[in-house]
Amino acid sequence: MADTAITVALQLVDSVIQLVDSITQFLSDQQQLRGAIDAELTDIRDSLMVMQAYLQDAEGAEGGGEMKKAFIKRIRDVAHEMEDVLDEFMLHAPRQFSRNNILQAGYEFCHYLKHLGPLNEIQSDIQKIRKRMQNLRDDLRSLGQPLQHGATSSGSEEQILPEEDEIIGFEELKNELLCRLKNEGGRSSQRRTISVVGPAGSGKTSLLNSIYHGKEVGSHFDCFAWLHFSRNCNVNQIRQRLLSQICSGIDAELSIYQDGSNYSSFLRNYLQRKRYIVVLDGVRFEQDCRSVEQALPDDFNGSRIIIITRTHDAAVACATDHNHIYKMPELNHKDSWHLFCKKAFRFRNGKCPKEMEEVSEQIVIKCEGLPLAITTVGSLLSRKPQLPAEWIKVYNNLATLISEANPGDSVIMRTLLTSYNDLPNNLKTCFLYFSILPEDYSIRCVRLIRLWVAEGFVRGSGSRTLEEVAEGYLNELIGRNLVMVSRRDFNGRITSCRAANLVRDLLLIKAENENFAAVVTDSGVNCNSGGRIRCLSNHSDSTRGLTIIKGFQLDRARTLFMAGLCSVLSPHIGEILHKFRLLKVLDLEDAVLDVFPDAIVALTLLRYLSLRGTRVKTIPESIKKLHWLQFLDLKHTLVTWLPEAIYSLHNLRHLLVSVRSSRHKRAMFGNMKGAETFGVIKGLQLLQNLSLIKADRGPIFFRELGNLVQLRKLGLVEIPREFGWHLCASIKNMSNLSSLHLRSKSEGEYLDLDHLDAFPSQLLQRLYLEGCLIKLPTWIFNLNSLVKLHLKWSRLIVSPTEFLKDLPNLMVLEMVAAFTGEILIFAAEKFQKLKTLHIEQFENLDQVLVFNGAMPKLEKLTICSCMSLYDLPHQIEDLKCLEELLLCDMPQEFTNKLRSREHQWKVDHIRVISVLHL
Repeated sequence: MADTAITVALQLVDSVIQLVDSITQFLSDQQQLRGAIDAELTDIRDSLMVMQAYLQDAEGAEGGGEMKKAFIKRIRDVAHEMEDVLDEFMLHAPRQFSRNNILQAGYEFCHYLKHLGPLNEIQSDIQKIRKRMQNLRDDLRSLGQPLQHGATSSGSEEQILPEEDEIIGFEELKNELLCRLKNEGGRSSQRRTISVVGPAGSGKTSLLNSIYHGKEVGSHFDCFAWLHFSRNCNVNQIRQRLLSQICSGIDAELSIYQDGSNYSSFLRNYLQRKRYIVVLDGVRFEQDCRSVEQALPDDFNGSRIIIITRTHDAAVACATDHNHIYKMPELNHKDSWHLFCKKAFRFRNGKCPKEMEEVSEQIVIKCEGLPLAITTVGSLLSRKPQLPAEWIKVYNNLATLISEANPGDSVIMRTLLTSYNDLPNNLKTCFLYFSILPEDYSIRCVRLIRLWVAEGFVRGSGSRTLEEVAEGYLNELIGRNLVMVSRRDFNGRITSCRAANLVRDLLLIKAENENFAAVVTDSGVNCNSGGRIRCLSNHSDSTRGLTIIKGFQLDRARTLFMAGLCSVLSPHIGEILHKFRLLKVLDLEDAVLDVFPDAIVALTLLRYLSLRGTRVKTIPESIKKLHWLQFLDLKHTLVTWLPEAIYSLHNLRHLLVSVRSSRHKRAMFGNMKGAETFGVIKGLQLLQNLSLIKADRGPIFFRELGNLVQLRKLGLVEIPREFGWHLCASIKNMSNLSSLHLRSKSEGEYLDLDHLDAFPSQLLQRLYLEGCLIKLPTWIFNLNSLVKLHLKWSRLIVSPTEFLKDLPNLMVLEMVAAFTGEILIFAAEKFQKLKTLHIEQFENLDQVLVFNGAMPKLEKLTICSCMSLYDLPHQIEDLKCLEELLLCDMPQEFTNKLRSREHQWKVDHIRVISVLHL
């Protein structure tokens, strides 16, 4: 099995190659300097490509032992050194100073006089690394092939017959699968393919083993085969295994078909009028399944093929239909406890002593319903002294003990590592990134994606943005059941995620072994503080944590993730930042900070800066030194003014700023404030996300805004009515917008949005309009991709639902003071996909009429502060999918009717009804 360092080194190689490309482009006009280092860079680039090829070959090769590990370490070390040198060059390379050619030339001349010494040293370092790389290339060339000495392994998982207690909690699923395997209640006897999908260690193989070897299956089918799809197996190997298992007892005849000739014909003839069951364990790709399916006949005898996979895409692609896809459930706490006790207290008949209950409970919670983890840990503990102090030590070092366990107990490590090694190279480092997050920590997906991009983990792909590519990476990790979904939005889109605790702990061990990251907690650090750190993640707010961080050598660190920056560390943040030179990612989200740390502006290679959730009030003009900055997150801070220097950051991709002025739960106009800006905004050509920005600077601002054609998300506030034409003119150029937030200058001022004949982007999914509207803009009616619409303080005379009823994909409609009329109508058979409806501050509203077939998928209905509404919505009883009804500050007469027997039957089907007074 290839070492984890292969993946880390590959990512570093990719980062270095990207840097070489960017430097080469920059040097095109600097002939003297280019002539000095161009040859070295070209040769180094070739050497890196050779090493990349070696790593790709070695990544699929098993064995090699210590020699292979030594080569991988050498490659990783030289890649690190190359990255360091190139970043040093970027520190001393000249930047854009002025658009005036004369001023720029003068700046560059002075710059070279100042930096000539360091640049010469860098050239010398490049020459030394070039020589080291050449030596590595020579060594690799002498080997000829990737190191494969020693035995190879198929990489398949062992087929272990389960004990009966290992399928605790899956009885219902087992019975349902048995029904599928048999006659399905007298329905068609056509061959069916069933997919069982779940993460590593979820009990898939154990469950199917118990079914496969059970009496019911044995008596129902004539022929049987269980095939493991190892990582490196080929079609001929699968054919041989299938033939030998299906046709057991006729080995002499099978020898004729070892080369695959007439393979399908033989199987079809042999299986005529026979009912067979074939289990395909460890399927990774659809073609794995198809290669078997195509060789097997379908004689309508009720034959079955079962797919066991960790990958959602493979499960969907292979199953007969969605009704034949089964996802392994997590064990509930009761079943987890039962299974743990059966293993850990097997000499006590599965009964937990009272003094062991507390620590046992903590261990079961940590295993998070994963059967393999529970059985492995339980078996390990069964051989430990049954003392709370001993088991607490095990709990605190669970992942380390499992990774160092004897072969019988290390199956969980082997299983998880198999999932890790199956990942493509571009996903391994992204997955390893979860090791820097605290335990039980769910991270927002957009935050994680931006961090990956800033780290350089994501490579461009055609017309897709780096963020879109990174989102694909995350979805694939989730589809492979390696990352858990913490939360989804109304549209089913994943908004936050996390790694399971045990998986995260095992990743932490790999991060330590590969020098990927140092993680500081109140109990210590996961690595030797004497080494050079590449990534530092702090989860501590103690003097011990501060002492550990001060002891690190951080001049080569690229990432600082501060998840625990509170009272103790906050006064020392400047001192900590001064230890960095090459930092690229600085995440201080939710830190206790009142002042922008001056030391930040000295980190000139910074790409990602997040001060979200802090109490920082101002951003200094010196931020212009952060020339490479791509992500600046100032949301939920106290920043209300952005310096002109912001607009000299030409690499910015995301500029986010907002101030929440009130924590009041009731909707208030202007509750989220934007930032005032000055400067030439059109220079930020790479911007994809810009919000919330005050837009009261005049027509010039809107003309410049129209140049930002890469924008995906735009949020503008305090828009004067007289600039409506200019606003619409700028929006016409934004063909990539997926989210648009517009707010008028005051609650009583109109938003003038009628100067667009059609919206330029069919990608728009979220639209937030705050301010008076004479009428709904006609272009809204053609937004076929719109899923979320907020209309606030619109004060429309005509009911907005009359015009929005045909939006085909609208799922969320939130209206606050949006209508001044008395009757709100939801027409028959309209709003077919609406899931969430929010109605608030409709002062004159006295009737809500829901006609037959309207809002058939509505799940949540909120009605707030509608003081003239005394009756429940008409035909609310027909909203069969309605699960939650939330009523805030409604008239007493309304709530009395809700509780009355006369009307109670109308809402009996609603699971949650809340009546609040804010």
